[in-house]
Amino acid sequence: MRAFARVLITLVVLALVFVAADRMAVYLAEDRAEAALASWLGTRPNVEIHGFPFLTQWGQGSYREATVSGKRATISGKQIDGPVITLDDVRTSPWAHTSQDFAGATAGTVRLSGTVPFADLPLPNGVTVQRDGTSTHDVRLSGTVSVFGRHEKFQAIGTVALEHGRITLSPHSVRFLGRASSSALTSIARDHLRLSVRPPALPDGLSLTGVTVADTGIRVTATGHDLKLPRS
Repeated sequence: MRAFARVLITLVVLALVFVAADRMAVYLAEDRAEAALASWLGTRPNVEIHGFPFLTQWGQGSYREATVSGKRATISGKQIDGPVITLDDVRTSPWAHTSQDFAGATAGTVRLSGTVPFADLPLPNGVTVQRDGTSTHDVRLSGTVSVFGRHEKFQAIGTVALEHGRITLSPHSVRFLGRASSSALTSIARDHLRLSVRPPALPDGLSLTGVTVADTGIRVTATGHDLKLPRS
């Protein structure tokens, strides 16, 4: 029994040492990956490499999944809030240990999401926008529009959608404050408020796949396959 107990204790100690070494290695790899992505995103993100054990993935240069996230990022000169990038089937050289090793990685699938702030939408002066309750597709518009040379106060609901690779905002349910609405006034207001804008330029290989309304802006999602991560 004593011999068995000693063997058991030895195995437990070895297991703990292996787990500690595995966690130290993943910490090092995440740190290098964060440094590699910092110049691309305009800020140092948080990188989490999933899967256990990590050491076998590291030795093979093949990682099942990694998540990149942060408070904000700058992509093609545009601010994106709350970016989240999920990378599946990431491939690097075996035992990659420098920022450049990870900067040249490839990913089988990349899914990116981030929020374009409402304040960055090219709306007319004097028009504000916010989420319509908990809707994932509608926003509330309010402010003033110029109709026949007069500034008219209004409120409206607008639907956000993805059409032909552009983010569109189509106003409806327009209501003028302090005066009766007419079809002519409503039509002018809708034309004045309608938007069709290009999203921030995406890295080669990523395509916009959807838009939804969030509390602070328009949440965009993009997907790509077999992509090479940019080098700093």
